[in-house]
Amino acid sequence: MNFLYITSARLPTVKAHGYQIVKTCEALAREHKLFLFAPVDADAQVAQGICEYYAAEANFEIVGGFHIDVPFLRNTMQQLWFTIHLLTFAGSAALWTIRHRKAIDIVYSRDPLSLYFLSKIRRFSRLPLVYESHEFPEAGHPFQVDLAKKLDGLVVVTRQLRERFVHAGVDSERILVEPDAVDAKQFDVAISKQDARRRIGMPLDIIAATYTGRFHTMEMEKGIPETIDASRRLVANFPKLRFYFVGGPSDREERYRSRIAANGVPQDRFLFLEKQPVADLPFWLKASDVLLMPHPKNTFYSFYVSPLKMYEYMAARRPIVGSKLPAIEEVLTDGENALLAEPGNAESLAEKIGTLLENPALGEKLSQAAFERVQGHTWDERAKRIAAFVSELSATR
Repeated sequence: MNFLYITSARLPTVKAHGYQIVKTCEALAREHKLFLFAPVDADAQVAQGICEYYAAEANFEIVGGFHIDVPFLRNTMQQLWFTIHLLTFAGSAALWTIRHRKAIDIVYSRDPLSLYFLSKIRRFSRLPLVYESHEFPEAGHPFQVDLAKKLDGLVVVTRQLRERFVHAGVDSERILVEPDAVDAKQFDVAISKQDARRRIGMPLDIIAATYTGRFHTMEMEKGIPETIDASRRLVANFPKLRFYFVGGPSDREERYRSRIAANGVPQDRFLFLEKQPVADLPFWLKASDVLLMPHPKNTFYSFYVSPLKMYEYMAARRPIVGSKLPAIEEVLTDGENALLAEPGNAESLAEKIGTLLENPALGEKLSQAAFERVQGHTWDERAKRIAAFVSELSATR
């Protein structure tokens, strides 16, 4: 099959969705021809740079889509700039698709607006349209639900999302639940914890509890404040314990430092770092004693999120402390392949971290079980299931 993947994301981006899009394209392109239509300059150097940024194979063609970009508006009236960018890009994606429809079998996208434009003119393209959704619209904003009802297929990243779309009237037979994934070989590097620490400059004689990824999503915290509160209950019992937060942005560090001071914990127990090169991330995970994923309790984290870091943690064979949330529990089970704390509960989080630090054998058992589970969640396996799903959809149109 020939895929057209449309994204309005400005690549490369420090946000996780850029990585997810490129790795999805890379995996699909291993067995299919794929065009990535994106708002980039479509020359070989830019395309190669995007793949290098994400440590991905340049096995697909990147097509630059027209969009109006007014830097002045981007800096002063961001919502207006974003609206103009989306509308002009969606229009150019629709025109390009019609012009090249004979070279395309499937249109696949996370962009509802681009798919909406194409759905309105599909009599000219007659191409199957598949939407990958990572969220459910809030009450009063049914655009994405109405769109999902009209398209040929819907891919969602959690069973919770599927239930919401089905309840809203989307045909369950046209929905595939396919969580995010990982490049298992990239994260299961053959290196010892000590050698990984030497590579990234981490002290050899400490206990490292590490969080990787952006410090917030859509202005929502991702558990760093709760981790700071939990640290007050841990530092006395574990004098070598250090907390690493790797991913940025650094503009939140000051507020985190204030919270550390309020908890009476020494500031040198915490290190906040900006996003590290993708190629170095496996070494940060391998260098750690415990990997942290303490998402708070809200609608987004409870039902819609399929964290890339979760699969990366699992592939790295290091014990995980996460949050007991429905979307997380679709993959992780407390006491079986991770320890899950009550979300937003610093005492529960401290208890789970302390349990792993006191019982390395338990950590080994959990991390091995997580590693075995993640083998079904690689980008290649995910791409095969998506391709089979859309192929079946095409056959029944």
